[in-house]
Amino acid sequence: MAQRGYAMENAERAIINTWSWWYRKQGYHKIARFDRNGRLGAPYVLYKLKNMWPPEVRAQKMHKARPITPGCAHPMASLLGLVGRAWSFIIKQIEEENCIVHTAQSVPKVLENMTRAMKADWQSERWAKRFATM
Repeated sequence: MAQRGYAMENAERAIINTWSWWYRKQGYHKIARFDRNGRLGAPYVLYKLKNMWPPEVRAQKMHKARPITPGCAHPMASLLGLVGRAWSFIIKQIEEENCIVHTAQSVPKVLENMTRAMKADWQSERWAKRFATM
């Protein structure tokens, strides 16, 4: 892996300092700690080595790739982990076959629709049983 230069280190520190200010301004520090010693992950590409046989399929699909951005040392890793668990809980509560959220901007609308549906069904036996088993 290439060494990180002084300019890159300074730019990363500037980004982390700005994020730290914004994190506190949003009040997220009340939920999870911001790791000022965290680092920004270096993105890379992982090739999808599947469908390698027969040769006709391989020719079409061999050059597909998936961009990876590691977040293990991310300064907001604690908060991102909590958000992921919250989303997992919300998705498990949906009884539809699949739930697709295409953009981050559509999240409030999805949550409003779910809240409306939950309020309508709150008195039903289905919700009473579900929350009684938690």
